[in-house]
Amino acid sequence: MEQAIYNYGKNTSVDFGKAAKEYSMYRHGFPQKFFDIIENEYFFESSENIRILDIGTGTGTISRYYANKGYNVTAVDLSSDMLRECKIIEEREKSENHKKITYINCPAEDIDFEPNSFDYIFAGQCWHWLKSNQMLDIIQSILAENGRLIICHLDYMTHKDSIAKNCNDIIKKFNPDFPFDNSGLYPQWTIDILDNGNYANIETRSFDVECKYTKLAWIMRLKACSGAVVLNNEQMIELEKELTICVDEISQEDVLSILHRVWWVTASLKDGNNNNSNE
Repeated sequence: MEQAIYNYGKNTSVDFGKAAKEYSMYRHGFPQKFFDIIENEYFFESSENIRILDIGTGTGTISRYYANKGYNVTAVDLSSDMLRECKIIEEREKSENHKKITYINCPAEDIDFEPNSFDYIFAGQCWHWLKSNQMLDIIQSILAENGRLIICHLDYMTHKDSIAKNCNDIIKKFNPDFPFDNSGLYPQWTIDILDNGNYANIETRSFDVECKYTKLAWIMRLKACSGAVVLNNEQMIELEKELTICVDEISQEDVLSILHRVWWVTASLKDGNNNNSNE
């Protein structure tokens, strides 16, 4: 049933590295409200010794946020192009408190760390690409006692008559396998965590936020989505033309307001299931 719903770990042919520049320039990262809630409700007392693992870092929005607070951050991604972009942005945006990020270029399922290596493990915008059950076992083996797993997503909403819905329909014309229309909620991932049996204190939260884009930025953001990056150059040119016509017909304003949903599930280890109990 799991594979039928989410196709976990199956579609690994999407190379986001081809759109690393567009991804970093035009895709919104998690809003400040998300980080505020996570830190206020789930982080223990702030300390420069906090250790964070960012799985599927992409262009590093989560990693940079915590590195700029002086935390110890390790960022993992399958794409070397994405990590190259991460390093460029890290250097450009580092704060006075910045602590250099450690980058690892490998599939998430291949990470290998000692027990009790991380206090917080984030998986942002990536869990649907991963082998869920395998990843939960790996994370259980490296998460510190009293630590937290945080699986999080930021999706543009494709509700009826929205700009995003109309644009998604165009992408599907070029790529019928693009499955994106959804609610921005991921209940199956909560079930996976429950079924794993090693986690407790499971919570899910969500809130909606309007993200602003110029028309050009919105079109470029769509070109960096999974349904578009697999297209060839000729298809991409035609896609951009059709998206431009669509957006111009729907809105006379140059700045668009696109509804997004932030969602996350977080969990800690059950008593007796921390990494030290496996030794």
